Amino acid sequence: MVGAIALDGTRLMPMIVLANKRYDKELTINGYGDQNVVVVYQENGFINSRSFSYWNEEIFIPELKRRRMKYQYDAEAILLLDGCTSHTSDIFLDECSFQNVYPFFEPAGSSDQVQILDLCIFSIQKSLKT
Repeated sequence: MVGAIALDGTRLMPMIVLANKRYDKELTINGYGDQNVVVVYQENGFINSRSFSYWNEEIFIPELKRRRMKYQYDAEAILLLDGCTSHTSDIFLDECSFQNVYPFFEPAGSSDQVQILDLCIFSIQKSLKT
């Protein structure tokens, strides 16, 4: 899952990576659909540079542009990221430079302490599985 929360408390559309093209019934039962989540398919179900680039191009950059226009803000933006290797592709980093976004990569092993999604959403998912 790729999720993003802005400092104003709002969120960007999350993206779920599935291993097959069959939309899992459990996702629909739990309220995940086209209206509130983007679903992409990756053979092994893990995020890779291609799926992360899709999130960047289809969700993050359009939302960044919309918010910059809304707030009449054209200066730098900071994007906090964990150390997933898909976040360091040349295409993504070039786009960040072009959009005046500074990616900040959290130190390895620290995301469970500082990243809100790890502290809330993903910890809830882990507890539901046990």
